Amino acid sequence: MKNRPYFTNNASEQEIHSYYTKILSFMPYLVYWVDEQCSLQGFNAKFGELLEMYSPEECAYDPYSKLTKALGLSKSYAESLKLDDMAVIFSGKPKHNLEIISPKSKNNPEIKYTCNRDPIIDKTGKVIGAVIVIMNKNDLVTEKLIQVETKDRTKNTIKPRVLVVEDNATALKVEESIFKALNCIVDSVSTGNEALNLFKPGKYNLVMMDIGLEDSSGYFLCRKFRKMEENTDFHAVIIALTSFKPEDVKDDCKYYNMEGVVGKPLEQDQADQIIQHYIYNNGNAINGLNVSTF
Repeated sequence: MKNRPYFTNNASEQEIHSYYTKILSFMPYLVYWVDEQCSLQGFNAKFGELLEMYSPEECAYDPYSKLTKALGLSKSYAESLKLDDMAVIFSGKPKHNLEIISPKSKNNPEIKYTCNRDPIIDKTGKVIGAVIVIMNKNDLVTEKLIQVETKDRTKNTIKPRVLVVEDNATALKVEESIFKALNCIVDSVSTGNEALNLFKPGKYNLVMMDIGLEDSSGYFLCRKFRKMEENTDFHAVIIALTSFKPEDVKDDCKYYNMEGVVGKPLEQDQADQIIQHYIYNNGNAINGLNVSTF
């Protein structure tokens, strides 16, 4: 095989941190992540701009006071935000669509935020932190984007079902969030066995496949999926995700009957283009996609 996991066992924490900071920076929302003690470990560009920060060390042990001030919330809200993050870490269960309201003031209108919290789980199954995504519901740019996406999809009766196979916990949550933001029904797994247990012919319209899995091979899984689809009328679109140059693995993807391959990190506009092209048959181009024909 030409592909392998992006990080070796000797990869430094700084290398991994830098890589996934780049992934999260593509998200158009406020994103930060904390460890099991709720110490700030990183954030995306939008979060840094709002809080006027360049590194987590600037407020590693108390990010909540600065965050509440930036969001226009009362000081007492800082402890509430921290407790909500801790609840996700201790329970290991996500909390989605929680509303945060910044009250109206003399100079500022009321602002509503939606907050999603997901645990970060290592390869042993231990919760090691949480990723938090905060979306401004009053953001006019976001509202325009939602309106455009809704208009584009009104003629489509299908709500895409997507299976994301990715063995890195942080990347998995990011990719899952991207497709959920695009109005998809998403299942996400981190191992080959989980993927094989979930996949059924006709169940998914799209599979995003990390071909450098820790416990298996994305190529092997694709072969299994195609075998399941034999003698049926179903054919899921399978797009490979690689940490190497997509053109270097294009032939392998063609051999294993994948539609194409894109490089990591997956960007939201790429995900949208994939949905529009393969699910809604709009014939649009897909940035960075190396197409496989078979």
